[in-house]
Amino acid sequence: MAMRLISLGEYEGALRRIILAAKHDRANRLQEWLVQAGVSLAQGWMTHRAVVDVPLAGNPLLIVPVPSQWTRAWRGLMVTPHIARGFASHLDREGVDVMVAPVLTKAWGSTQAGKSGVERRARSGKVSALVELRGAQCILVDDVVTTGATMLACRKAVEYAGGQCFVGTTLADVHNCHPLK
Repeated sequence: MAMRLISLGEYEGALRRIILAAKHDRANRLQEWLVQAGVSLAQGWMTHRAVVDVPLAGNPLLIVPVPSQWTRAWRGLMVTPHIARGFASHLDREGVDVMVAPVLTKAWGSTQAGKSGVERRARSGKVSALVELRGAQCILVDDVVTTGATMLACRKAVEYAGGQCFVGTTLADVHNCHPLK
């Protein structure tokens, strides 16, 4: 089954500059902007939920941030946890039983920066779940989807751990992104 992708827009212009600043510039404190962006993504999902639904079976919906490189955490430049927090806070206000669940990890040296689509897909097995997710319904949260390889690797890790992902959300996507299957 294909995974639906919700994004705020294309990875260009002002949106691209903000994302790059959030990922690389310690002087710019964009955490609140990232939280609000997560709220906007959640509003979009709620608005289009009939098309991009996640079956809730009595368990909390898990909002799963795509893991970042350890160097980003070390530098204090995390992006996806803030987006996930905003996403979850909006759903909570809407009465959805939800929780942020940073349950995925990337292997050392698994950066996708500067890699072609073929190279990204070849390295996509570098994501794994830290816990069993049997029966969990998850929404993945990332900052940018370029080829879809990281999002698909995260989906595969969630499914291997027993969970399901029907939706991926991202601040921006590259226009030539392939459908997430």
